[in-house]
Amino acid sequence: MKNKILIAIGAILIISALVFGLRINKVVAPKEIEQTPTATTTTATTSSPTSTTSEIKTTLSHTVWTVFQNYLTFAKSHNLIGLKSLSYQLSPTCLDTTKTKDCEALMDSAYFFGKDMKEKDFVNIWSDDKQIILSTNFTRQDVGTTTAGYARGIIYFIRDAGGNSKVLYFSPTDGAAVNKSKIAPDLLEARLLDMVKDSDKDGLPDLVETCAGYAVEANCPNKITDPNKRDTNGNGWWDGVESYFKK
Repeated sequence: MKNKILIAIGAILIISALVFGLRINKVVAPKEIEQTPTATTTTATTSSPTSTTSEIKTTLSHTVWTVFQNYLTFAKSHNLIGLKSLSYQLSPTCLDTTKTKDCEALMDSAYFFGKDMKEKDFVNIWSDDKQIILSTNFTRQDVGTTTAGYARGIIYFIRDAGGNSKVLYFSPTDGAAVNKSKIAPDLLEARLLDMVKDSDKDGLPDLVETCAGYAVEANCPNKITDPNKRDTNGNGWWDGVESYFKK
């Protein structure tokens, strides 16, 4: 599986570098599951919400979107103090006072990749009292005649003890693709659906949770988790959210 998955790695690594430091050992397939990637679900879904009303969900979505926009504003203006106040964790580069220019370059990249993301597109929300995920629906991202895949925008937030939301990770091009020449045409769509299936809706696709495709478990860059349990270790953090915590 690994050699067939292609990722929009540039955006992911740059954003990751700013928010919590580079992590290049994780191959990630798209992290949302509906019946098909082109589903147009507009009703937000939560695991243990304090309210299930559409109005409350819309308010929460707008509130965290505002946090994200303020985060981007701080990144654009190189306001590190402001950025730290809205980030769950920063990279070692931005914590090192001798690397100001490098940190500013990371801020510029984060703003560049985040500035064109639109609130109206983020129609999915999953939340509880510790974490929030906003995402768009998947769209087909075929590249020429060789590559087929799906991509979406996604933003992870952490809620602190006071209920304030902090940005953990975001990507405008979260997704995966396959080389068409490696898969029979009649199996292509099924393959893509398999890559995005997330049975427990924890932010990690089943194939990533089970390290499918690795003959030797030790070679898998991801920690094996239960694809049918949102919080495998029972510590309150969803597996997909916890996978982005700085180690």
